[in-house]
Amino acid sequence: MKKIFFIVIICAASLARQGYEIPPTSSGYGYAPTISDEQMELCVERYNQAKRIQDELSMTSVNRYSQYEVDSYNSKVREADMLIDWFNENCAGKQSSSACEAAKKLNKEAGLPYQDCY
Repeated sequence: MKKIFFIVIICAASLARQGYEIPPTSSGYGYAPTISDEQMELCVERYNQAKRIQDELSMTSVNRYSQYEVDSYNSKVREADMLIDWFNENCAGKQSSSACEAAKKLNKEAGLPYQDCY
């Protein structure tokens, strides 16, 4: 049990240092509502939180005979689903000129390398 916990901590620490990515955008034609810079920053944060959890889950093997491990895994799945649902409701299909700027700001605050927007 301690071994699994230690592996999860190492994986989580390495995932946390990956930096923030710009969420995918659609380059279609037509009207797309504009959201504020602050809202876009939240979108970038939530998108990256969900992505990190999904990455962690894809590297996790669960002992199906351990109720604790199953519950823990399912809890992370629910957390990722909630973040994705929030992102889809509040960010998907919306535009902001600041998505890259928000990712750069979050990376800088986390002490991560510079990210070019173009």
